[in-house]
Amino acid sequence: MQGDFFYLKSPDEMAEAYRDIPEALENTHKIAEMCDLKLDLKRLHLPEIKLPPGKTPDEYLSDLCYEAFPRYYANATEEIKERLAYELNVVKKYAVCQLLSGGLGYCLLCQKAKTLCLA
Repeated sequence: MQGDFFYLKSPDEMAEAYRDIPEALENTHKIAEMCDLKLDLKRLHLPEIKLPPGKTPDEYLSDLCYEAFPRYYANATEEIKERLAYELNVVKKYAVCQLLSGGLGYCLLCQKAKTLCLA
């Protein structure tokens, strides 16, 4: 699917899109009226990813990075190795891996999403 239509459309846009099927809008409204959705907007609602036993999010992210490192940098210079260590220290220093619910870090969530998309 291509296009610039990946957003929530306004009621007017929906009415225009379904002008030939007015019952679609009526039925959608009926269904919406039956829904009782309450969201706690004071916290993030993200999927939980289980960490290996005994690993902190920072340690797990580090393990994943060093495991994948040779695939991306088969002949890594010392400068590249130092850069990876530096970036992992920044993540740890600013507690990026602790920012999200369940102890799961943003970096780990992105890594999991990438893995699922490539599968």
